[in-house]
Amino acid sequence: MYIDPEIAQTRPAVLMASIIHLLSCSAMHGLSIAKCRSLSQLLAALAEGEDVDPLLRKSCEELTQAWYQQAVELSHEQVFEEAVPQTAAAWH
Repeated sequence: MYIDPEIAQTRPAVLMASIIHLLSCSAMHGLSIAKCRSLSQLLAALAEGEDVDPLLRKSCEELTQAWYQQAVELSHEQVFEEAVPQTAAAWH
């Protein structure tokens, strides 16, 4: 999901709406690497806003790292899952 940086700076509600949308989709349909990366990017953009409350900024910064790490873990799992069938086939 691409959000114009100018819109993000002038309308933090757009970022919040996007974050809520992605969180809801993840809860209903499961996580994906793309959703985790998008959440990380959106949270980082919100944290960088000029008039962001310090508590919201801190939460966004912490969650940015958490969602980024989740994306990394999912990508490692995907690589492992793709490698396992090849290894198993070699044993037969």
